[in-house]
Amino acid sequence: MEKKEKKKFKIPIRKELITSLLLMVIMFGIMFAFMPLVGMSNALIVAMGIMSILMVTRNDYSLHMKKNTIFFLIVQLSLVALAYAASFSLAAKIPISFAVFFLVIYIFTYDDKMSIYLPFMLNFIMMLYFPVYGVDLGIRFAIVAIETLIMMGLQLLVHRNKFKKNIKKQMEELIPMMEKQITSIKNQDDKQVILEQNKQTAEKLTAMQGALDAKMGHFIKKWDEGNNYLKSVLLFKRINRFVRDTYSTSENNQNSISENTLDTLSDLVNTIVKYSEKQVDQQTVEAAIYNFSKQIDSSALSLELEANVQMFERKRINDAEQMQASTSFWDTLKSRINLNNLIYALKISVVCAGGMLVTELLNLPKAYLFPLSVIVVTQPYAKLTRKSAGNRILNTIYMVIIYLLAFSFTDIIWLNILILVVLILVGDMILKFNCNVVVTGIIAVAMGSMASSSDGISGTEYALLRLLYVCAACILFVIIDALFFPRHVNESVKKELKKSLACNQTILSLLFNSNTTSDALLQALREKRTINRKIKFNQQYLNLNEINLYLMSDQEWTERVYFLYDSLAEQKLTMQHVSSACDILHSNPTFKSLMEISQSKEERSEKTIIFNMYDILKGMQESEIISDSQVMPALK
Repeated sequence: MEKKEKKKFKIPIRKELITSLLLMVIMFGIMFAFMPLVGMSNALIVAMGIMSILMVTRNDYSLHMKKNTIFFLIVQLSLVALAYAASFSLAAKIPISFAVFFLVIYIFTYDDKMSIYLPFMLNFIMMLYFPVYGVDLGIRFAIVAIETLIMMGLQLLVHRNKFKKNIKKQMEELIPMMEKQITSIKNQDDKQVILEQNKQTAEKLTAMQGALDAKMGHFIKKWDEGNNYLKSVLLFKRINRFVRDTYSTSENNQNSISENTLDTLSDLVNTIVKYSEKQVDQQTVEAAIYNFSKQIDSSALSLELEANVQMFERKRINDAEQMQASTSFWDTLKSRINLNNLIYALKISVVCAGGMLVTELLNLPKAYLFPLSVIVVTQPYAKLTRKSAGNRILNTIYMVIIYLLAFSFTDIIWLNILILVVLILVGDMILKFNCNVVVTGIIAVAMGSMASSSDGISGTEYALLRLLYVCAACILFVIIDALFFPRHVNESVKKELKKSLACNQTILSLLFNSNTTSDALLQALREKRTINRKIKFNQQYLNLNEINLYLMSDQEWTERVYFLYDSLAEQKLTMQHVSSACDILHSNPTFKSLMEISQSKEERSEKTIIFNMYDILKGMQESEIISDSQVMPALK
């Protein structure tokens, strides 16, 4: 009789909680280490600086290191100077604080990526309410400068090879997905299973291309392998689409792709993988594509793949660089003028500065807790702000209870911290609270209570004050956010979606116009890319499959336009050739008729343009259908 294996008991501790606890211990250590050296006020700034470093490190600023380092140094040192200037009187504090809040929040708030104003605002508020003068002010300038340099140094350490490793990892995950499709088709698996595999592969390829495109003209031009990865992803996308189009039109599980073609396709996939890793040269991958093209000679894909090979030596990053170079200073400045971000920054600034004025006039204790609470709870959309406010209040209650329990039994600090760690671990197992909020709150309360000991305020009183300020800030901002120019994520996505579809029409009109210049087309594509980045950013709040489907379909459509643009540039063709192809499409709209027409065309470039335009028109229709029938209903 076989013995049953005993199940190992595992304590359900989250990794993020362990990280937060380590941060807490480090922060306490820093506080006690630096207090004798730089004083309590500057020790607080050191501790806040460490938290700022960790926050900023989450984003990648390793590109343009020199430029970003100088920029962050200017911002950080300016905040020190402005906090010092504002500390002399209430008449100076309120207007300076309002201006700083508004400018920093507006500058560091984006529509297409995460805002990073939080660490700068936290630092400014602490420097404002814990002012130093004379020699200590010089020490504070030095501390902030050193922290900024450390922050940028960590950027190189954390992000320098992160992108390369991530792309390589994704490529390793992609290969079995491609091979799985081929095996499933050979085995004549259920049609829906194969199409689902194809969809998952398409999503992986879309994510990889998005990551590579984001680095074009910057990082990839210094990484030869990155060019190979980009070209390989583009080839894989076209192969994956071939499988989808071929199999989606087949009846039941009928295999429309011959065994020989599948074997050749498998060889092509393996060759492209080797090419991406620079194990084979261009001639080898060209030969593999040629062999595959012979197997599918009746398909337009053969034309496209062969044309793609001809453009292998053309660096698409050059187009990205041209796009960036063609953007003037005034265009860049104009692009940063955003009414939504302006209103968002204004609301936070008014609430923070107004709250500071009221607390100062009423002489309320620990007034800095109010703007701190407002800053950490705000979100760009009204619904998100309400959710964030509710969670913040609940997690603050957890934090206060845990803190009071931990610091009520003994005055021995190391024992307090030990009890604190145990309570957090037990509490997290039961309640699954937001460990980052709770632990960060405990750190803030501990630091604040130590700094408040000279004012005669106990740790218990300080913890309760923090809870009151958090509740007041959350309730007040939720009300103001709901009453004055509230933003709704659903409406924002709808608006950007309409812009995206309108941009498709603009691009199509440019393609139909024989007088269109390449600059005009690139400008439209640049606008298109910006719009879709905004939709993608807001998708993190909505998490709708319908939006992912639209973005994937639309990216493929945009890629078709890029391909056409590259074809024209590489083969020295004009928009007149495109206009001629459009006329053919108007009179012969079916794929079958186009195949017949293509046989009469001697120039392969003309054939390529005809089928490319066919795919562009078809792709635009698909995007519109997905938008109208799936995305818009899901956003209601």
